[in-house]
Amino acid sequence: MRYIQILVTLFFLTSVLTANDWATTGKGGSAGNLTTEEIQQAWAEMPRWNAGTDAKALFAMDWIVIRATSDPATRQATAGRLAELLKSPETTASAKKFILAKLYQIGTESEVAAVVPFLNNPETVDDARLFLERIGTAEARQGLREAAGKLEGRALIGVMNSLSLLEDADFLETLSGYTTSADKAVALAAWRALGNYGSDAAGRLFLRFLQAEKGKNVPLESGAIRCAILLKERGNAYLAEAILDQMTFSYRGEAARQAGWQARWDAMSEADQKKLAQEWKNSPETAKRWVAYQVLMKQDFGRSQEGKGFPEWLKSLESDNVQAEKEAVSFFLTQPKDAVGGFLLQELQGQKIPSKKIVDLLARLKYYNAIDTLVNLARKGEPEIYEVAISGLRGICDADEPDLERVLKLYLDVQDVKQKDLISRTIAAIAEKNPEKARRADILLGFIEKDGRKAEVAFQAEVLPMLGRLGTAKVFEKVEVARKSEQEALQNAAWQALCNWPNAEHADLLWERAAAGDSAALRAYIRVITIPSERSAEAVLADLQKAFAKADSVENRQLALARASAVRCKETVAWAATFLDDEALSQVACQTIVELAHHRFLRQPNKAFFEPILEKVKAVSKDAEIQQRAEKARLGM
Repeated sequence: MRYIQILVTLFFLTSVLTANDWATTGKGGSAGNLTTEEIQQAWAEMPRWNAGTDAKALFAMDWIVIRATSDPATRQATAGRLAELLKSPETTASAKKFILAKLYQIGTESEVAAVVPFLNNPETVDDARLFLERIGTAEARQGLREAAGKLEGRALIGVMNSLSLLEDADFLETLSGYTTSADKAVALAAWRALGNYGSDAAGRLFLRFLQAEKGKNVPLESGAIRCAILLKERGNAYLAEAILDQMTFSYRGEAARQAGWQARWDAMSEADQKKLAQEWKNSPETAKRWVAYQVLMKQDFGRSQEGKGFPEWLKSLESDNVQAEKEAVSFFLTQPKDAVGGFLLQELQGQKIPSKKIVDLLARLKYYNAIDTLVNLARKGEPEIYEVAISGLRGICDADEPDLERVLKLYLDVQDVKQKDLISRTIAAIAEKNPEKARRADILLGFIEKDGRKAEVAFQAEVLPMLGRLGTAKVFEKVEVARKSEQEALQNAAWQALCNWPNAEHADLLWERAAAGDSAALRAYIRVITIPSERSAEAVLADLQKAFAKADSVENRQLALARASAVRCKETVAWAATFLDDEALSQVACQTIVELAHHRFLRQPNKAFFEPILEKVKAVSKDAEIQQRAEKARLGM
């Protein structure tokens, strides 16, 4: 009897799908293709659709949108047509909600103006904000900010979250104001949203809040810890540690204190860690960290930041006491920037041997009046100083004429190859602060055009590699002229510029050069093709394997294998695993496999596949940390 029921059910399902397969599955009839008439019919019917009625037109629109993603022109046209339907009063509310979901898939910045009004409707605010969050342009952010001022409750919370994920700097102060909202849900969400910012300004904001809050405040502490994690990931360790240091006071919550003391433990020297753990020297190595944390939690350091002036804090900053230095940094970062910056800059200018700690703090303060001093320090050429000074310029300078002119002049003045390369990377990082990608090189090109040496071969050969890092169309025009020049110096500079290119836009030219035996071009090719893009991981892996086969040195093969960690697919893991027995490549292979295993979306569906490979990584790796990470990945941790 049960067998007959199954047959009847299968017959019924088959009949339904055969009768109207594009209307029920969205695949489209005739092997997944719609006729022109069916497409036009869907466009005509979809705007009149209401929830609960026949969704045939929606399935067809799904097909139309999916097909549009494969061609930029079709995508733009389809998104534009959907946006026009959003404006039509004849389009139903249900259809508009559907259109917003489709624009999230294929919409561009051209549709922002059409979507912004839907932020004011509780039924569509989430669909609209998610689209604007994905686009992230200045216009999209402005729309979200204006909507936040009109919304409340759940709708406001959603918009706050979108702006925080975009780390919109213009919304930061406004967002901090919502932490005192009478709506407890909004206040809690505001703290969480603030924690999504990893900027210097957000870090300072949290420091002010923590310094004023003398009691347990879990939402504040949680947001501050999240901000500190982001700051540390982005290289702003001092500010991150200053925040975490504020967590160690006895009136903080337990989780906050644990995070604070853990950070303090991590910053200790190995000798200090061993000293704290010596009473438990017979305990397993893995327990020492926890034991030391427990000891520290019970200690009352009686820390106070009262009654000390700038000179006393400067002595603490310059001391060999790690904890005193951290407390000094924490103090300076919470004071008015101009007061601290002016004091530190005066101290720096009066020193025969510039203090690295002061230079570093000025850089973290982003004190604009320090730019000229940092430029002069960078020009002097002492490695320990110029690296910090250039790092400071990277953080402080804006992508405007005054700042770019100063760093360009520095680049042209410096002759040391290593120092010059670091400055060129810094110039690119500063120029990237310009949101208009196509115009990032315009200011620099303007300066170069006005330079009296612009026609000299040596001058052109000097600036081209630096310009290549900006990767704009105008720069490529100059590169092509130089590449086809009869001057060997210009040809070499053009290829160096292409090797410095920030993306895979001209990877084909690099491969031609690499195939002819140019090692630098091969390394550049390996770098650019593994930068995240819309290409499939399988396609990138094929190109990477091609480059690996062409590599004529161990170093280049190691580079290819290391960059494979960015190509997240099962086939990459299998390929890397073939080198676990190769003496020259096994350690890089271990690193790559562990990095790939770190991604749950790749590891979880392929546990059985990863198991033996991770076991072998544990046996082959000479790095204890890699072994531990492999075991954690194997256990799904």
